[in-house]
Amino acid sequence: MQCRSQSGGGLSFCGHALTEGELDLIRRITREFANLTVTELAATLCELLEWRRPNGGLKSRECCPGFVTTSVV
Repeated sequence: MQCRSQSGGGLSFCGHALTEGELDLIRRITREFANLTVTELAATLCELLEWRRPNGGLKSRECCPGFVTTSVV
């Protein structure tokens, strides 16, 4: 995910401040479905969290790099 630290200590994804509930969901899904590829995990999370582009497509491409670069998961 393109997560960024916020001044208040939280994280954001594409300008959206991640709630503790969203972070918990991300952690839980990545643990429970560790056998999925990064692409599959990203698509699943984007569907569950309703992270969509203005055209309605999932933001899974934006989500993928963060699984490699962030410690959220």
